[in-house]
Formats: sequence, structure tokens, C-alpha cells
Amino acid sequence: MQSNLYLHLYHGRKDPQEDLEDRGSAGPIFGPYESIQITYEAHIKMHAPDRFDDLTWQDDLVFYDGIYYGDVKISTTASASEITPYKHEKTIPPEKETQK
Repeated sequence: MQSNLYLHLYHGRKDPQEDLEDRGSAGPIFGPYESIQITYEAHIKMHAPDRFDDLTWQDDLVFYDGIYYGDVKISTTASASEITPYKHEKTIPPEKETQK
């Protein structure tokens, strides 16, 4: 029997240069996935039967929906009310949008 996997983002901040003294903000939880692969500490690939979602690191932080996250956790539990629908357009940091 295969467990579902969930990706949690936390230790968030709006400014990637901010040096946090505390834990930062909690972020979204994505899933469920069949597998989660981290490639070269630069790319997080999340696989579900009907989709492929991905996130990338931007200088040691993962960007999603206006927040830069310093920590990523993979777990086998999350309640349905905690899960955030993944949207690729929210993975593009402002500095990348201006380079288009």
C-alpha cells in the first residue's frame, strides 16, 4: 500500500533578504502526491497520477504566492482543509516576471 505524500512550505518571509529572528510564516501544503523528487537542491518535482507540479529554489528559498520559504517538509499526513491547490503561475518570483 502506497502512502500519499504532502509538501509543506514554512519559515516564510516576503523579502528574501530578511534575516528572520523567529520562525517566519507557515505556508501552503500541497498534495496528495505519489512521489516527491528533489533534484540538485534546485527543483522539487511533485508527481500525482493526473498531474505534475514543481517548485524551484531561488538562492536557498522556495517562492510561492509572494512569499519566500526557507523550509520544506515532506509528510504523509495533512487534513483536507489544510491543502492548497497548486497553481504554477504563483511559482514565478517578481524578478523572473520582469525578465520576460
